[in-house]
Amino acid sequence: MRASLYKSILGKHIGWHDEPENATGILSSILAKDVQALNGVSTEVLATYAEAASAMLGGIILGFFFTWQIALMAVGISPFMIVGGALSA
Repeated sequence: MRASLYKSILGKHIGWHDEPENATGILSSILAKDVQALNGVSTEVLATYAEAASAMLGGIILGFFFTWQIALMAVGISPFMIVGGALSA
C-alpha cells in the first residue's frame, strides 16, 4: 500500500507539489501514518467479520447436531441477525 501511494505521489504533475497542502513534510506524514491506520482498520474489521461468521456457523452446526428444530430456527433468524448487525455498525 505504501509503495502504491509513493508511486502515485511521484506520478503527479510537478505543479501539484508546489501547493502548500502537498508539502514534503505533509506527504511524509501521510506515508507514515495513514497507511498504518488503514492497515489496522482493515485487519480489525476482517477479524471481527470472521469471528462473527464462524460463531454463527458453529452455532448452526451444533444446533443440527443436537436438535434439528433449533438449527432450523437459527437458519430462519440468521438473516435478521445479519441485517441488524449491519445496521448497528
